[in-house]
Amino acid sequence: MVHYVADPARRSIPRRRSTVPVALTAGAVAVALAVTGLVAAGPFGSRNFETASLEQGVLAVVRDTYLLDVQRIACPRKVPVRPGLRFSCNIQADGQAGSVTVRVLDDSGRYEVVRPV
Repeated sequence: MVHYVADPARRSIPRRRSTVPVALTAGAVAVALAVTGLVAAGPFGSRNFETASLEQGVLAVVRDTYLLDVQRIACPRKVPVRPGLRFSCNIQADGQAGSVTVRVLDDSGRYEVVRPV
């Protein structure tokens, strides 16, 4: 399995579009690793993803892995860091509305982003 790191610093690096047809990656799942500041402690020791950081991480995976031009992304607020939890982020990509499913992998905040539908 290929692991992708959501790294805001990569935005300044020019992106090269893949020549591999998108159809070959239709069943692929990208795994994004938590970056510093992605998880915040809540009341009573509960931990939630920081929404802005989560959106940036998911956006980076969708753009870099699935090569979609995303104009907007909106993830739910106060998503708990709970392994196995699934939630959706709404996106507008290539002029069409859609969503991506995100699944929390572990207590450290790693998550996977399933190909947009």
